[in-house]
Amino acid sequence: MRPTKLTISAFGPYAGRQVLDLDKLGTKGIYLVTGDTGAGKTTIFDAITFALYGETSGDTRRSDMLRSKYAADDVPTEVELIFAYGGKEYTVRRNPEYQRPSKRGGGIVTQKADAQLTYPDGNIVTKTKDVTAAVESILGVNRNQFTQIAMIAQGEFLKLLLAPTEDRKKIFRKIFKTELFQELQDRLKSESGKLSQRLEEIKNSIGQYIDGLEIEGNEELLKNAKESDILLADLIGKVDDVIASDQAEQDKIEGDIAKIEKRLTQVNVDLGKAEEVERIKAALQEASSALGEKKERLQLLLAEYEAEQKREPEQSALRQQIALAENELPRYNELDQVRKELDARRDALKAALDQREEQKNLQDKCALLLNDAKEKMEAIKDAGREEAVLEGRLQQAESRLHAVEALGGALKEWESLSKRWEEEQQKYLAAAAKAEKLQQKYQQMNRAFLDEQAGILALALDAGMPCPVCGATEHPSPAEKTADAPSESDLEKAKKKSETAQTDAASCSAEASTLGGKVTAKEEELKKKGAELFDEVVFAELGMKIAGEVKEIKSQIGDLKELLRLEQEKLQQKARLEAQIPKLETELQKRQETLASLDQQSAALEGENKESEKTLASVAGRLKYESKAQAERQIKKLQSEADAMQKTLEKARDGCTACKEEVSTLQGRVESLSGQLKAAPEYDVGVMRRRQAELTEEKKALSESFTAISARIGSNRAALEKIRSQAEHLAEISEKWGWVKVLSNTANGNLGGKEKIMLETYVQMRYFDLVIQRANRRLMVMSDGQYELKRRNEAENNRSQSGLELDVIDHYNGSQRSVRTLSGGESFKASLCLALGLSDEIQSSAGGIRLDTMFVDEGFGSLDDESLQQAIKVLSGLSEGNKLVGIISHVGELKERIEKQIVVTKDRAGGSRAEIRVEA
Repeated sequence: MRPTKLTISAFGPYAGRQVLDLDKLGTKGIYLVTGDTGAGKTTIFDAITFALYGETSGDTRRSDMLRSKYAADDVPTEVELIFAYGGKEYTVRRNPEYQRPSKRGGGIVTQKADAQLTYPDGNIVTKTKDVTAAVESILGVNRNQFTQIAMIAQGEFLKLLLAPTEDRKKIFRKIFKTELFQELQDRLKSESGKLSQRLEEIKNSIGQYIDGLEIEGNEELLKNAKESDILLADLIGKVDDVIASDQAEQDKIEGDIAKIEKRLTQVNVDLGKAEEVERIKAALQEASSALGEKKERLQLLLAEYEAEQKREPEQSALRQQIALAENELPRYNELDQVRKELDARRDALKAALDQREEQKNLQDKCALLLNDAKEKMEAIKDAGREEAVLEGRLQQAESRLHAVEALGGALKEWESLSKRWEEEQQKYLAAAAKAEKLQQKYQQMNRAFLDEQAGILALALDAGMPCPVCGATEHPSPAEKTADAPSESDLEKAKKKSETAQTDAASCSAEASTLGGKVTAKEEELKKKGAELFDEVVFAELGMKIAGEVKEIKSQIGDLKELLRLEQEKLQQKARLEAQIPKLETELQKRQETLASLDQQSAALEGENKESEKTLASVAGRLKYESKAQAERQIKKLQSEADAMQKTLEKARDGCTACKEEVSTLQGRVESLSGQLKAAPEYDVGVMRRRQAELTEEKKALSESFTAISARIGSNRAALEKIRSQAEHLAEISEKWGWVKVLSNTANGNLGGKEKIMLETYVQMRYFDLVIQRANRRLMVMSDGQYELKRRNEAENNRSQSGLELDVIDHYNGSQRSVRTLSGGESFKASLCLALGLSDEIQSSAGGIRLDTMFVDEGFGSLDDESLQQAIKVLSGLSEGNKLVGIISHVGELKERIEKQIVVTKDRAGGSRAEIRVEA
């Protein structure tokens, strides 16, 4: 795979649209990605990786963080990559998810992530996951493999070189996907732990069940059976014997309880008969006492009844009063009618008086409004005279404000133009200085070149032979050829740069001259207009004068507008009053006529009221009560008193009757109970209750023994069943744990007395040996045959994990030592070779996939000139055939040695830009 064209838009530090034609770098060799720190060199590889897989090359930059903070709102964030693979060309375009302003209305919307892959035949695949899967199918590698093969990142290869076994295991696990072996180790270890824990749980469970057994005199056996399988079997047999003995004892107690229950039943029957006799005696005593009380109650009720009979004449008198009052009720209707008529006349009089008062108030109010309107009309009779004058003054002030503000705008244009003129002057001075410097450099190089030509001719001079330049036959001081003279090509380049600088300086000079003329013309125009508006003003003070004048004119305009508004309000008020005064005069006349009519009506109603009051007094004098309602209330009160007397009489009569019946009933009950006692035998209840208590206590003791034995039998049987079940399970789990523990110790490198090498580490050791073989091919070249990497075969001890430790063999002195003893430059060379070897192995293990592009990111600053040359030689070896190697670095020596470059620079306005430079 080889990228041919990369387009970046609003991505990372690149604010705009950046197009890199990578075909200019060729199909093989080395090129340099250089630029300022943080300018975005690594971002170019991030963009390639994102276009292919939707993720960046590193783990610190998520896809939702890729939108450039320098980008304009309307510039989309996206990457388009055209790459060649297998002689065919593919195009992939992808954008991350990011926030952008809405195209319709305001607010912020989320631009969803999207992708598109175009095949050489024109077929298109869309959706991010589908495009990623298609790219993996084409290239044969996923994102992790691609970044490990195509990108040797900053600091990563040194980390791999110096990592201990544990850290190197994690690195290889990710690269060579040995997680399955680690998972097998962990599962075996987990299973062994679970089985061990299960064994302890079963033993603890058996111990708990043994603690629950009730076997007296066998404490030693119970204790030892928890630790011994043989004693556990003896204990099971002993428990069976104890359960059989308890069952026989339980059957005997059950028979004894049945005999006692039979005797207790007979005692309870006899005791029941005795208790019945006692109940009859108590009932007879209760009935006799109640009979005496009822007889006394009967005497009191008879006295109350006789007293109520004596009040019957009083009740008859009340009922006669009720009849007389009821006969007068119709006459109260006439009284109510007269009162209603009088109330109606009074209401009519009140309404007439209220209406008169209301009309009188309205008349007074109308008169006040009329007088007020006439006074206001007199005050504003001259309104409108100043309106035209004020409007004219306002128009003049607004015209002058427009002219002064226009002059202020022109002054700002002059200031902007002056600033540009000053900037162009500075730009010209810089361009002139640069042109002068390049001209001097060209002249020096030209002199050195001409001197060099003389030195070349001098080499061919022989004594006695004429000089081809001056013709002399003697050559006392021939010119000497210098070692650092420029070539003709270098001289031509310097000449072109000097001429270009001269042209740029001339262009800047012309631009500055043009702007200077514009500034002068604009200044003259401003002075002329300033003189028209102001009598005398210094040009330097024109801006201050304009600001003061604008402020003063605006204040005048505000005052004039306020005066004009007040004048217009007076005019409107005058018009309203002219229409209002006639209406108020007409309304006042109507109010006066209405008030006179109401005075006549009120006098007539007062006469009618006096006649109605006389009639009411005549009718009321012939009746006992003031109203029909009062008469009805009195009738109701008398009726209640008469009814209460009747109810009391009836209640006394009913009480006597009921009490006589109760006395008769109690007399019969006393006679019946007395007859039952004469026929009943005598019982000794005390003796019978003591016998009952003795039998009950005896039965209780036997029942408690029966319950205790039953509980012991149930508890021992349940515990015995659990012990037997757990014992069988214990044997099964113990056998399985034996062989699982051996497998776990072997896979996890925990065998006693042997080297600590895990199964995953053993697999990784094979990969590591292949990586070291590939790395040594380059390290031997880069170190002039001095160093060779070697995996340490023996561990330092049998306590810590080993197998992936790395040593270096020094062929100059025949020693083998840790790679940590290498110097900074040596460490870089070793780590670079190791990373390249790892890349080769990953590419090989990925099925022979070929990636024609590779990036190496930084680390060259620690090398001396010779080591740097050796590193470049090794990387050049990588580029043999059709492989292109990009070095990401800002080391100055590399800029001079590598002709093909991608130069990344930061713009002062924000963002970065990149360009491809290929020297001919």
